[in-house]
Amino acid sequence: MSSVLTPAVCFFTLGVIAARIGSDLRISATAGQVLALVLCAAIGVKGGIALREEGLGLLLGLTLAAGIVLAHVAGAAAYALGRRVLRLGVADAAALAAHYGSVSVATFAVADAWLRSRGADPEGFMPAVLAIMEAPAILLAFWLAARSGDAGDTSGGLRHALSSGPIVLLIGALAVAALADGEAVASLEPLFVDAFPGLLVLFLLAQGLVVGREAGDLRAIGRRAVVFALTWPLAAGTVGVLVGTAIGLTTGGATLLGVLAASGSYVAAPAAVQLGLPTARLERILPLSLAVTFPFNVLVGVPVLFALAGVVGGTA
Repeated sequence: MSSVLTPAVCFFTLGVIAARIGSDLRISATAGQVLALVLCAAIGVKGGIALREEGLGLLLGLTLAAGIVLAHVAGAAAYALGRRVLRLGVADAAALAAHYGSVSVATFAVADAWLRSRGADPEGFMPAVLAIMEAPAILLAFWLAARSGDAGDTSGGLRHALSSGPIVLLIGALAVAALADGEAVASLEPLFVDAFPGLLVLFLLAQGLVVGREAGDLRAIGRRAVVFALTWPLAAGTVGVLVGTAIGLTTGGATLLGVLAASGSYVAAPAAVQLGLPTARLERILPLSLAVTFPFNVLVGVPVLFALAGVVGGTA
């Protein structure tokens, strides 16, 4: 199994360590938000350039459909596990479904960079799959809560799920890069393509600092919930890899679909849940996604799913 110790992952670990030892190293929330937006724009531009070169086709349609189905299945499974295994109330279980049925842009970025560094380039349209998998589980979570009469006014959360800033930027950047003049788009490559590894390093350093601070809250959440957050990535990721291989994705593409299925949102989902499920205890759900599942995927999940995709696809 190939090592995942890239500079980006090492800087993420540095951020965690710095936070845990009480270092005064800080990246402001505003700076972190700017890095996240630039990262989304970069992913969109890279995906749009690839779409321009590859064009549209049956495989793209199949992968988009698979992404939507996976998001719904993951959300429903997380809700059921939340209710039956973790013994959560309806609102909390719905919040869990929203987080774990949705996706993580940062995990996608790490996995995409790691795969390309090993020559296992995923299909260029995968950023479009990332974008389309963001909202379905959040909408499903609101429906599950509303069906049980345990949801407030979900209209604000629905609007946020459909108009989340990072996802709007990602889709917009993808469309611009795919449709605009090719030479003009090429002028953006120094920032959004060439500088991508540096942007990812800074973003993951910021995330490491956040994770290091959030890790202390896990003691109050419970062992069973932490076990869920650790086992979910491999179970859901395996399903994603198998689906990706079945529809004809390359080893890199199948791995990335598995990573999307395995990841948990900690940007769009928390904001939407806060608006649409005000009775959910977000402080008990968000740390699972951010401080357990995200680092697990970055350090362990990506290489494990890549190895699985190689075995299933016959390229190992």
